[in-house]
Amino acid sequence: YYDIGAEELVNILSKKFLAKCIIPKYSRMVINLNKPLNHSNLINPNCFGIRIPGNENIDTQERKKRIKKYYLPYHLKVKEEIGKMKKYHKKMYYVCVHTFFHKVNKLIRDKPDIGILYKYKKDANFCKKIKELLTTKTDFKIEYNKPYSAKKDAGYSLNKYGKSKNITCIEFEINDQHLKTQGSIKSIGHLISNVLKETMDYQNN
Repeated sequence: YYDIGAEELVNILSKKFLAKCIIPKYSRMVINLNKPLNHSNLINPNCFGIRIPGNENIDTQERKKRIKKYYLPYHLKVKEEIGKMKKYHKKMYYVCVHTFFHKVNKLIRDKPDIGILYKYKKDANFCKKIKELLTTKTDFKIEYNKPYSAKKDAGYSLNKYGKSKNITCIEFEINDQHLKTQGSIKSIGHLISNVLKETMDYQNN
């Protein structure tokens, strides 16, 4: 289980902005890097009702092993890179990219086509402009904090590393019905990168 198309989308954005990207190489079924350590679903025994036998009744030793091997190195890397950037840049952008299942088991999620997640008031105008441009350039249904909400349980990394007023944060949740081919992934990637660039230019002028 992984976010279909997310790695390709991140690579498109990274090339567009010559930006550092950090891409986890392990499924969230091993451990969910986007949850706090005390979260009940950090190591989830099921996904949308589908059992994950390797996560059932794991002992403390196995839990600690996964945290040490997979979880901590990722978060230390993110923290390290942000620290490096702060030395050279007064203003930064922290962009997270996720995709979500259109269909899983009996659940069908037609909307949104693209979700824009944010928590902090400082990011509201930036996200508002992103939504405005996406709505203008496509027929997609764009919604704030859907299908998950950064103001509730989702967006842990976004909120953890984006508290600073000098870091503008946004998370994209893209419906994977639009990511079935390499061509469609590239199309969405270029759409998002262009909208981000236009919004950054607008915000900085």
